[in-house]
Amino acid sequence: MRYLRYMILVGGLLLLPCALTAQTKKPAVPPRVAINDTDVLGTDDVLDVTVGNHPDLDQTVQINSEGKINLRELGSFTAVGKTRDAIKAEIQTEANKTLNNAPVSVILRERHSRKIFVDGSIAAPGPVELRPGWRVLDAISAGHGLPLKPNRYRAGLIRDGINIPLELTKIYLNPESDSNLLLQPNDRLVFNEIEIVRKRVTVLGQVGRPSTYDVDDETSLLTLLGQAGGLQPAAALTKATVTRGDTVIPLDIRPVIAKGTVDQSILKFQFQNNDVLSIPAVETTYQVLGQVGRPAKYLLPEQSTITVLDALTAAGGPTQSANLKGAVIRRVVNGKPTDVKVDFAALQKKGDASANILIQPNDILIIPERGKRGITLQDVFAPIGLLNILGFRLLGR
Repeated sequence: MRYLRYMILVGGLLLLPCALTAQTKKPAVPPRVAINDTDVLGTDDVLDVTVGNHPDLDQTVQINSEGKINLRELGSFTAVGKTRDAIKAEIQTEANKTLNNAPVSVILRERHSRKIFVDGSIAAPGPVELRPGWRVLDAISAGHGLPLKPNRYRAGLIRDGINIPLELTKIYLNPESDSNLLLQPNDRLVFNEIEIVRKRVTVLGQVGRPSTYDVDDETSLLTLLGQAGGLQPAAALTKATVTRGDTVIPLDIRPVIAKGTVDQSILKFQFQNNDVLSIPAVETTYQVLGQVGRPAKYLLPEQSTITVLDALTAAGGPTQSANLKGAVIRRVVNGKPTDVKVDFAALQKKGDASANILIQPNDILIIPERGKRGITLQDVFAPIGLLNILGFRLLGR
């Protein structure tokens, strides 16, 4: 029994220091910067130096321009070019000369010696503190970005005197690519704006403001048309051309303009100096004859479709004597005149969109007179209609 009490007493005494240590031990302070101990220190780095059991000697110091740190009562130490452990060992050796039970700790609080330099045509050029894992895009962001598009720069990374070209467009499109290089201390990034070669292109024909315009390699055909005031309703989109010296380049821009088709040959067309872009007027027509407000020949636009209702509205609508039930489209099919019945009643009462027939080139919409049987010669062979059917065209039509 005595032996058992003795063992309990001894065990309690053995555990007592552990318990006291657990109660008095301070929580570990995590390093403020993720860094390997093998990384050397540099000018302007900030260190936290603590001396155990001597709080009056705890201090935060910055490595000065001479590469040294100055510690109260311990002296001056050269820190540049040394690792954290190396400078800690030197301080510990000095502390042991005058202090008892004084373990030294050195923690890197702030890293300022790992700098890169950003130069050239960037919003905020100058030195930038390099963060762990930074790549080219990170440095550009730290410099507040590029004022222009990436393809407007010739960029390079200078490392150890070697210039490494940078493909900025590829970097922006795919930041995870190898082109977005991992940066190292003292890297220098240079962004030189590429001089834009201005060209003069003349725009003629069916646009809002025919004139000569300054363009560059980034000016697309659509952008140029916008500068020229846009297309007029009568623009012949299938007949556009670019005259370049003695060469005439045909451009069918209707699929892009009217249908939204993605055609890279049109969207990325490259103009050259002194090019002439011509947008002629459409020549394709249709006619509305008979009992309408303005019987005449009308241009058939290429930018949009024209239906029988559109054609009737353009011609001033039906007269009071119009026989809409007898309306037809006279259309040449396989070389033969053919009448296509137009059911205006279905359009007006039933809302049948299929009855709203699309007008085709050279169609003749005929609205006969009420009370007459069929379509009269007067309805069909109005002077304009007769001459066009016979193959003649009036001056100015």
